[in-house]
Amino acid sequence: MLSHIKRTFLLPRSLHLIHTVLTGMARDGNSDFILNYIGEGESLDYLKHLCFLRVREENTQSCKIWNLHNTIQNTSWGNILFVELNSLLKRYIPSGGYETFPWIRQKVYLNDDAYRNRKARINGKYGRKTKKYNYRFKILRDTSAAVRFYQELYAPYINFRFGDAAHLRRLEEMRRVVRKGFLLQVFDGGGWVAGAACRRRKEEVTLFALGLLSDFNYHLRRGALSSVYYFLFKWAEENDIHAIDLLRSKPNVNDGVYEYKRLWGATAEKDIWPHTSMKIFIQQRVDISPMLKGLLVWTGNGFLELDKAVKRG
Repeated sequence: MLSHIKRTFLLPRSLHLIHTVLTGMARDGNSDFILNYIGEGESLDYLKHLCFLRVREENTQSCKIWNLHNTIQNTSWGNILFVELNSLLKRYIPSGGYETFPWIRQKVYLNDDAYRNRKARINGKYGRKTKKYNYRFKILRDTSAAVRFYQELYAPYINFRFGDAAHLRRLEEMRRVVRKGFLLQVFDGGGWVAGAACRRRKEEVTLFALGLLSDFNYHLRRGALSSVYYFLFKWAEENDIHAIDLLRSKPNVNDGVYEYKRLWGATAEKDIWPHTSMKIFIQQRVDISPMLKGLLVWTGNGFLELDKAVKRG
């Protein structure tokens, strides 16, 4: 219900869309590629990254939502056309094509084969590293510790990882999560080096935020952050938790974040957010790049790689 209200609130964004045509060197490095994009612009930069080694030409003009169907019908698609709209307006998009989303959610179900089949590797790889450096962990619900976590581990690490693209959660939000859930601390000797703020709802835990102490590269090499996951899964199994929500990632099997979560047994699910969805129309006999082939599209029952969906027909 809340997601529907948010989508309704954001409908004005779709009244004035952009129509962008990009031409450049494809990611295979051997051919020109033409991408047509019509939408709010949310995923345009990501699509550029998937399709091009280098963009040579970019032309953008406005497109009214009521002219969308005619624009699509009268456009030379080039190699591929993406149409990204508020999910409440999908009826304006012609039928056919493949559907995907800017983000998907990844969850681990501890009783599922996806996790059980990976458990021995998880213990072998991450468990061994955790024991090698003698990490230990602690669970607490202290909001004052949540403030320290935010200031000393979470905010610096997120800024380090994402730079100018970082979007920090609010401190009060972090305190509320810890108050209702818990804070997982990882210690190296006597020092707190990594952690996670986690929300618990009955038999499900959401890994809400991760944090790491600087020097970041040093602690990453020593597996301090992966030990957070390792201890969280260990604690979850001992406390009758059935699912761990690892939050969002890009819908692409070639994405590093997606793959890292999959290594822990996470499966891809539709998320109630963001507000847009995207249709993909591909010209027949077009050879799409490896990055695009790994894009996950929605089949109605689950996600499938775009390349496999195209071959399936």
